[in-house]
Amino acid sequence: MAIEVAKVELKTVQDASGLEACIARSQFAADEVIAVIGKTEGNGGVNDFTRILADQAFRRALQRHGKRSEAEIAAIPMVWSGGCDGVITPHATVFARNVRTGPASKSRLAIGTALSAELLPEDIGRPAMVEKVAQAVQAAMRDAGIDDASDVHYVQTKTPLLTIDSVREAQSRGHDVACEVHDSMGVSNGTAALGIAVALGEIKLPRGEQICKDLDLYSSVASCSSGVELTQAQVVLLGNKAGAGGRYRIGHALMRDALDLDGIYDAIRNAGLNLPARPRAEDLDGRVTMNRYALHLVCALTAMATLATAAAARDKVKVGVFPVSSSLPYFVAVERGFFKEQNIEPEMVRLIGGPPNVAAMITNQIDASAVLVTIEGMNANIKKPGVAMYISVNSQNRTYQMEQFVVRKGFPATSLKELKGAKIMSAPGPANVTMAKAALAAVGLKEGDYTIDQLDMGQHVNVMQAGTFDAGYTLEPNASTMRKLGIATTIEAGVIARYVLGDPDANAFVGGCALTSDFIKARPAVAKRFAAGWAKAVELINSNPQEARKHLLKNTFTPDDVVDTVPMIRYFMAKDLTAKDKADYQKFIDFSVETGTLAEKVDVIKYLQTF
Repeated sequence: MAIEVAKVELKTVQDASGLEACIARSQFAADEVIAVIGKTEGNGGVNDFTRILADQAFRRALQRHGKRSEAEIAAIPMVWSGGCDGVITPHATVFARNVRTGPASKSRLAIGTALSAELLPEDIGRPAMVEKVAQAVQAAMRDAGIDDASDVHYVQTKTPLLTIDSVREAQSRGHDVACEVHDSMGVSNGTAALGIAVALGEIKLPRGEQICKDLDLYSSVASCSSGVELTQAQVVLLGNKAGAGGRYRIGHALMRDALDLDGIYDAIRNAGLNLPARPRAEDLDGRVTMNRYALHLVCALTAMATLATAAAARDKVKVGVFPVSSSLPYFVAVERGFFKEQNIEPEMVRLIGGPPNVAAMITNQIDASAVLVTIEGMNANIKKPGVAMYISVNSQNRTYQMEQFVVRKGFPATSLKELKGAKIMSAPGPANVTMAKAALAAVGLKEGDYTIDQLDMGQHVNVMQAGTFDAGYTLEPNASTMRKLGIATTIEAGVIARYVLGDPDANAFVGGCALTSDFIKARPAVAKRFAAGWAKAVELINSNPQEARKHLLKNTFTPDDVVDTVPMIRYFMAKDLTAKDKADYQKFIDFSVETGTLAEKVDVIKYLQTF
């Protein structure tokens, strides 16, 4: 049976259009797809939920275009690895198997897949996992129709990790685990590789003390990944089989290090292609021709280009950007050309949370922050008056939702007061933790009635999926993503307006866009034009939120099937605030003084900037 292979780009986190295009042009049928190996744009860590989103998108596409049941599609191995920093484009390699065959005299690519027996938490890093993975690899060989292990050239696995909950579950059954939770990714990968090696006869079954310790034990064909979303090993095995048919052969070779080009050439030759000897540095015999002249020419052309464009150069403004939905005016102003109209060239500096933005503003590493929590901005103004001058502020309440409490699926709570005894995660930063505690205190819960831990926003969806926390004080679009995935529900949104301001419809000005006074003083005309571009973006968002939503898709981790339902907050330019708005703003900041988050009273009007 012949194998067809397609590599498709992932244009967004949940983009399966490349897969659907292959099906539409009859490169293969949906029901012929047997495996997918892909790279997503997440951070590649234990908390990377982009793998889950990509997996769901591809499985939904196969279900729409094929006749297999949901259970059959769920059994297809899809191995996703997160992290595309640098020059890697998010992509997926799709493998399909059809009924065509070829001559028995020619070996061609054959693929087999399998799922292992359930891998228990206590198996990870131990011989039990090695054996279960080895059995699955041998099953994949049989599925591929390959009898000789020497014909196997590549085995990809995806195996489970440890989580806090899975460790507790093992302990409740009287078992311990082989490693710490944060070490389990490497341990799971290494143990799976040894299972591959055992299955293919590269090594004998290792002893427990050798696993991930004895570096003389390895597989030459293993590629291993792991994630919290699994309880079994997924195995995709590639090799050559006589008569398989198709256009492909596979080969492999060892690379001795990351710069071992000979290993790459050897792998290509092993697949059956004849290559000439590769170029080597010594071929030049120490001579480099024309470098000086080429360098001079490039310098001359660069100088000419600089002179030609100097008059048209736009004013650069460094902007700290936290990629959450409240940064939407920045993305709209950039992509709609509103900054360009003002002759502004923003330079985005990705900064996660308030403290990094404040530090960068105080040290003049950035000129502006796209969204800075107002409590943290006022705290910075206490330390260095004028470091955070707000040109706009963002309103949050029960209508314009941002902050909210969510509970994981299965946790018995439908209101805040039922969170007694819960393990709660919080959006990072002292302001977020203070607001979460204030809401809980308002319903009668005191510290000690629950535990609360700050967690990077990028981890919220995945830890809720893993059941690491019972509840969370989170922000959009994470809450909408959790609801869409069915892993959590919102029990209350807009808690700051209700519990701090005493009115669920009041404008809680929790964050906003701030410029540094140093930037305003040094380049007042540039600051004014930046604010004009920002104001145009705010006007578009407030007047046409459905159109503005589109800009969330590629700029935040908002999945395409969630972007139309993410609640929108309302944005106010400083010049448009009413007396009541300013009073609500002052009340919110005064509350932070009363709770000790701010060391002294701050007049908010002093730090509103209008042009």
